[in-house]
Amino acid sequence: MSTLQRPSRPCKECQRRKLRCDAQQPKCGLCQRARVPCEASPAGKRGPKRGHLNALRDRLLQLEETLQNRLDSEQHPQEHAQVLHYNPDSVDASQSADFLSADVGYGDPLPQAFMLPGPSMAGDADPLGLGPCSFPDPAASLPQIDRGTHAELDQFYFDRVHPSFPILHKRRYLNWSKSTAKSRSQTCLQQVMWILAILLSTQYRDLINPLYSRVRQDIDLIIIDTGPCQLELVQAWTLLTVCELMRALYGQAWASAGRMFRLLQGLRYHEIDSPRKDPVALEGMIDPIRTEEKRRVFWMAFLIDHLLSIRNRWPAVTEPPSPDTCSFNECIIIATLSGRGLLCDVHGAISEAYGGSEQIHIDHNEWLNLVLATRNQALRQRNDPDRLGSFAQILGQVTEILFCKSLMTMNKNSSNESCTQEYHCRVLRAAETIVLFTADLTELHFSMVHPLMFIPLFVTAEFLYENRALGDGAFLMQLRSLVGVFGQLTNINDHERSYLDLLSRSCISSSRGVLEQSAQQREDQLG
Repeated sequence: MSTLQRPSRPCKECQRRKLRCDAQQPKCGLCQRARVPCEASPAGKRGPKRGHLNALRDRLLQLEETLQNRLDSEQHPQEHAQVLHYNPDSVDASQSADFLSADVGYGDPLPQAFMLPGPSMAGDADPLGLGPCSFPDPAASLPQIDRGTHAELDQFYFDRVHPSFPILHKRRYLNWSKSTAKSRSQTCLQQVMWILAILLSTQYRDLINPLYSRVRQDIDLIIIDTGPCQLELVQAWTLLTVCELMRALYGQAWASAGRMFRLLQGLRYHEIDSPRKDPVALEGMIDPIRTEEKRRVFWMAFLIDHLLSIRNRWPAVTEPPSPDTCSFNECIIIATLSGRGLLCDVHGAISEAYGGSEQIHIDHNEWLNLVLATRNQALRQRNDPDRLGSFAQILGQVTEILFCKSLMTMNKNSSNESCTQEYHCRVLRAAETIVLFTADLTELHFSMVHPLMFIPLFVTAEFLYENRALGDGAFLMQLRSLVGVFGQLTNINDHERSYLDLLSRSCISSSRGVLEQSAQQREDQLG
């Protein structure tokens, strides 16, 4: 028998048994002893690793797309919608004129003679002969966002932000998100979404300021979108307001909220479900998904409006139709009740100034309180609530505190001590419930807590601080418990800090008192 050796590849039997093959011909030693066929194993495939060619193709496509965008920007500087960064000087007078002549529901278009010159017309005139002025671009350092980062930020948004602000249809957004021919409204919306996604993550933090500067610069130039992207403009302003509230930029947030409300009213989103609005009903039959997006952005603006009203004791701007039963709608119901309570307070103050009776307003507040108690009881029975569910639970208890505050104010001159004592007990129960709910939030990742949770929590802390002398020290005890929890909740703007840092940036005077109380607590603990 020949003892010639094969190439050094083991036979299938030796490979199966994980033994060393002597590679003898025609059979190796093991196969000969076992009297089994001896077949050489096939040679391994040569060439690049699996998936390497596909990765190279994707990289080439990405480089070609980047090169094409740069060529387009050089050849067509006015068409800024085709690139990531557009030139604000390219906005001409016709775009300003489009807004002034647009029919947004307030009457007929304005005559041409009444139209004011746009920014570019004023620049072309140059009456002083100073030449073109150049200002530093705050977003000039915005880096190019590659395809991988783009996809990751989109995923972050829908995983961490969308559950708290469900106003976008994911599939519709993904259809246009990677297009190079996005409108300005779509580009602004996408960049605001990325900012929110980054705020709720630990990656790409260096992109927040450049993206925000670019969005503010771009969105202010879009007076109104008269094309098919009106909805994206409203969504962009809504999410920008949320972003500024999360970053404690309260002045900008109030201004952005005003733009958001006026856009909603001008586009008549509050009439979407009106039975008398035939064109909207027809649109809902043609594109029910877009109609639902309009409905949701209206309700989100409604919720933000009432949160700002609760925070600053302002009358609400928006009025509701009727909601259903999910967590988002529970928030809307609670916000509506709080808005009614604030409106009742305003009417009560006016009536008192003119010598009217307070009993009517007390009865109305008691009725609102009964409705609120029913909603709060239903919310407490929910197991494992989501972000909006937890937000609705805490907001319901805060509204209970505000109602009791109104009743305490109305009864301040009353000799009925039992009523006053009852209001104190209700406030303490609500505050204790808020502390318990908030303590549960400290065990969650910061991305699982509603980004606007600080608003109802700060309202509670401010009320307890203002009334810390009541209840034989019980109010002060709840305040200390709540401030202690604030120190454990992560500040979205700086993950190394807590909600106490947000208090220092508040423009409400009571917040500074709460901050002083927290400092006193730390001194007592150290002492």
